[in-house]
Amino acid sequence: MVHSRVSYCIEVYGNATWNILQPLHISCNRILRTLQGLTRFSNVKDLYIAYDVLPVHLLHKYCMAKLIYKCINSNSTMPAVTSAMFNLSHACHSYPTRLSETNYLYKKSGTAFYKSYVNDACSDWNLIPITIRNAGSLSSFLKQYKKYLFDT
Repeated sequence: MVHSRVSYCIEVYGNATWNILQPLHISCNRILRTLQGLTRFSNVKDLYIAYDVLPVHLLHKYCMAKLIYKCINSNSTMPAVTSAMFNLSHACHSYPTRLSETNYLYKKSGTAFYKSYVNDACSDWNLIPITIRNAGSLSSFLKQYKKYLFDT
């Protein structure tokens, strides 16, 4: 019940500053400790692993990556406005280069773009390892990315 409330619209509010998100993060930690009957000195990472959920800041990255994956790989199911926010960087020439076969997202220039959540989402997507980004299905991508987030 709590996880559904926290993850609702996290793509929008998850990019807030740490001072704003910290009370929510602390509340989630308390709920997990209460559900598991542990003291406040228990390891927080173990709490999240036990319930297979992510902390608020990682849940934001996870949900944004899920949205971007859907926009890139299944344009027909996503609204055109949402898909238009995330454009792949295509090579401007036909000869092979290091990055010509990758699926990096294009980051626009301009101060309005730098302050938007799309800029941070593009930066986070470009940091995901290429093997995870090129997953064959959405479920495979989400499984690999969640493991990657827990490991790092």
